[in-house]
Amino acid sequence: MKRIHQIPSSRAPIERFRIIHVMIAAGHFPCVRKIAAALEVSTKTIWRDFDFLRDRLCLPLEYSHENHGWFYSKPVSCPFCYQVAITPPP
Repeated sequence: MKRIHQIPSSRAPIERFRIIHVMIAAGHFPCVRKIAAALEVSTKTIWRDFDFLRDRLCLPLEYSHENHGWFYSKPVSCPFCYQVAITPPP
């Protein structure tokens, strides 16, 4: 699998969460092993991240046995993305 980003171990977990979200939202049903390989972390780390995303952020993560990977069971906007409105000076 092509690496999406190379994340140093000192990077904040929020960056991993954002990348996991992008991988799942793309609709390719990534499995934990592929996500862990792309992020260069252990599968245990990804399982802990999934627990946080599902239990704390209430993201509708579900596993598809048919597609052997993860997906969102409901539409989800990026919980880690925001827009900043900049008002030009008068």
